[in-house]
Amino acid sequence: MGAFYHGLLLGMTILLVPEYEVKSNRESGLGRYNLAIYPTRREKCGVILEFN
Repeated sequence: MGAFYHGLLLGMTILLVPEYEVKSNRESGLGRYNLAIYPTRREKCGVILEFN
């Protein structure tokens, strides 16, 4: 079930491209992020998401 939620949120981030670069780390746990959203311009904020 976790791969479904992970895939769903990853798919939703497609709307952020090209303003952001989205990186997925499917091997979560032990302090690793699931999704990292990096801005392509320095004046914007990034986001790191970890799902439990």
